[in-house]
Amino acid sequence: MVRLRLYILALSLCVVVAGCHSARPRPELTAAAPAEWVRAEQDNTDADDAWLETLGSNALSERVNDAVEQNYALGAARARLDQARQTAVSARAPRLPSISLSLDRNRRRIVRNFTGDALDDGVVNQVASANLDLQWQIDIWGELAASARSAAYDYAAAEATYIDARRQLAADVSRAWYALAEAQALEQVARDQLDIALKAQDIVDRGYLAGINESLDVYLARPTVAQTEDILAARVQGVRIAAANLQLLGAEYPDGQLPLVDLPGIQARPGLGVPSDLLTRRPDLQIAWLNLLSADASLAVAQRPRFPSIVLSAGLSDIGNTLPEAADGVPLGWNFSTRLTQPIFDAGALRANARRAAARVQELELIYLNQVNTAFSEVENAISNAEALAERLAAAERNIEASDNALTRSFEAYGLGLVDYTSVLESQQRAFDAQSNLVQIRAALLNNRISLYEALGGPFDADSPSEPKT
Repeated sequence: MVRLRLYILALSLCVVVAGCHSARPRPELTAAAPAEWVRAEQDNTDADDAWLETLGSNALSERVNDAVEQNYALGAARARLDQARQTAVSARAPRLPSISLSLDRNRRRIVRNFTGDALDDGVVNQVASANLDLQWQIDIWGELAASARSAAYDYAAAEATYIDARRQLAADVSRAWYALAEAQALEQVARDQLDIALKAQDIVDRGYLAGINESLDVYLARPTVAQTEDILAARVQGVRIAAANLQLLGAEYPDGQLPLVDLPGIQARPGLGVPSDLLTRRPDLQIAWLNLLSADASLAVAQRPRFPSIVLSAGLSDIGNTLPEAADGVPLGWNFSTRLTQPIFDAGALRANARRAAARVQELELIYLNQVNTAFSEVENAISNAEALAERLAAAERNIEASDNALTRSFEAYGLGLVDYTSVLESQQRAFDAQSNLVQIRAALLNNRISLYEALGGPFDADSPSEPKT
């Protein structure tokens, strides 16, 4: 017996030493970040928070707030967050003792005695019992603590996921809002061009009746009107689709009927902060980091089953003919036991589980670093896209002025008989393209600004959290 005790003590000491050497420290990664943005002129200003206000539309802010309250997908994200919260709560429970109470009542009719002889009337026995049991697994190696820590990181990641979903919904609603504004503006351009085409057709028809124009001019003018009417019909449908898409985000019935939305000009470039700010401002990076921490805690959990485990059990019990007699505590029985378990041979299963968990940690480390670099590139690309779009906008505005002047001069020259009608058609098409292009560039600038705010991270309004509170 003494030798057995010494063997168990020596085995436990060896496992303790092995556990100390195999414990993995919490991962701390330092992502290489430049001191400033490469493609931007630095102004040393912090990145904008509450960026929804900078888009300059109270109606848009109201639409976003309504969508946050009503959107079905975001509601599902809230439900998933509550699930993660309850999982974290239940993961802490095994660290404390568990106590259970059971009450049993049993009635049995005996038709034969122990010798096998039949009993005339039979005997009815009635037994009741009350049992109070306690179990507690001693967390020697921190397995239960690591499991609770992993669940806490998962909950924090779920919270960051919900924050990211709110922010993404705000961006999606903003894009849909300005997509509707763009569609409405393009519809108005088509209506203006149809008015011009109808007026041109009227001029051609009257000139033909007066013997001034040729019949070819009539055949050129009428298809232009029909083509413009076709474009207008397509753009009217585009407005309906854009309105329905916006309504869907707010959980409204998508009837495609919404009031006019302005397409505002873009404001000055927002504050950009420094690249390292993204590590704390972007929820997707926080999610990746928390997932890594959870995997690291899970690695500790995967290593602990290779060590001994100790479970303490205790109980109180009483019996009687009825439940009140069984619960009166007289006489009262008790028991106490200690169980130590040490895996001896498992064909390498426990070691394989630990190595798999370690490989998972390595995978998530690389995923995190890749996401950080991707986040940097998204900001840099949004900055350069904004500069390119600003140059295009200036050129488009110059083109509008030139094309309008060319259209006016072509009508005047055609009225004087200096040019044929094809010159008028070319001027009409250039003016139409220039106006449509200007609308599309203004919308692209707004979309780029939203993408830049997404890439920089941070809350979209003053009431939105920027990071998990857990």
